Amino acid sequence: MKPAGTESALSFRGRQWNIPPDHSATLEQILSRRGFTDSGAIEKFLRPNLMDLTDPMEIPDLELAAQRLLRAVEGREKICIFSDYDVDGLTGGAQLVEVLRELGADVVPYVPHRFQEGYGLNTSAITSIAETGVKVVVTVDCGISNYEEIERAKTLGLDFIVTDHHTLPAQLPNAYAVVHAKRIPGDHPTHILSGSGIAFKLAWGILKLAGKTGNGEVRKLLDLACMGTLADIVPLRGENRILAAHGLLQLNLRVRPGLRALMDISGTKGTVSEWHVLFILGPRINAAGRLYEASKSMDLLLEKDLSRARVMARELHVINAERREVGDDVEEKLEAQIVIEELAGDPLLFLVGEGWHPGVVGIAAARIAERYRRPTVVLTVWEGMGRASARTIPGPIKIQSSSPIYSSTSGLETTIPSRNSSFNR
Repeated sequence: MKPAGTESALSFRGRQWNIPPDHSATLEQILSRRGFTDSGAIEKFLRPNLMDLTDPMEIPDLELAAQRLLRAVEGREKICIFSDYDVDGLTGGAQLVEVLRELGADVVPYVPHRFQEGYGLNTSAITSIAETGVKVVVTVDCGISNYEEIERAKTLGLDFIVTDHHTLPAQLPNAYAVVHAKRIPGDHPTHILSGSGIAFKLAWGILKLAGKTGNGEVRKLLDLACMGTLADIVPLRGENRILAAHGLLQLNLRVRPGLRALMDISGTKGTVSEWHVLFILGPRINAAGRLYEASKSMDLLLEKDLSRARVMARELHVINAERREVGDDVEEKLEAQIVIEELAGDPLLFLVGEGWHPGVVGIAAARIAERYRRPTVVLTVWEGMGRASARTIPGPIKIQSSSPIYSSTSGLETTIPSRNSSFNR
């Protein structure tokens, strides 16, 4: 029997829910437990407003960076946008390339090769970039700890602008400008922005100084900012929530040829939601970098011709199918190792194999960690070199082990950070 005055509904798993007639009271209770205690905060959470975005110039060095880039545009100095190879970095980099090109800049994107160059800056890339005549380099979603590489860049005559959102180190790199939201003292709304969100703020700042914010130039970047925000799994509150909500509206207009082509080839019809970004569009953008070169995805995001975009999107679609096949094979081998070696009860899963593609072991480690609810490290020996990815579950986990496989930490109690920390890069 359901209580009098309630409505009935079935859950996703077919269970019966009895919903009280005063839905608003229930919603207030849920939001209160999430820390929203006043009507103003609740209103902003439920109805994100673009007007609530803070001025980009509040981020330290952002105005300095925008001024330097506009001088480069005026002086025809060559600019390089150096982006990380994941969705967050690619969408952030694409925003800056697009805005600067529309202002007439001589700008080129650079996306490092995941396996040949690794994450962040490297001296070989910096040297080759300088040899092409570049004078200003902007990093997106990386660079905050690349001290030596930035010092090397200065000797080559490069001005470096770092935009990043990863853990702020005690010492900042000696760059021309360091655009990092956590440099703002106190509890500021931008502190939790993704790399793409920081790039959005810089792009906005550039347009603002150039007097180009009156005809939707900033709004049309929201689809990219939204994708980076959602794909990087940052907290969906404050400015992240605004970028996600209004970015989804922009995504559903399907005006960007590359994303429209990707939606078409992947069968994304009707309303595009965060689910489509996380499980349909995002993986296809990530796939090229996991198996081949992420520059393929950058090219798609920047493509203006729909027919060419369709060819690029089809290639990413095929690569993603290959990525899934390779990933499923690795996951099956991990499961077999867990069963054969009777590891399922271990406090930490340390799994080793040879020839597993390093571009998919991180995904496989994440799935195993979630399935077995414990930290997981997957190491693959690939082309003579061991590469490992580690994933864990939310919240601090204390592990104590005396097993020989953990001899380096035998008898040592270790705190493993949660999945959103730098431990998982």
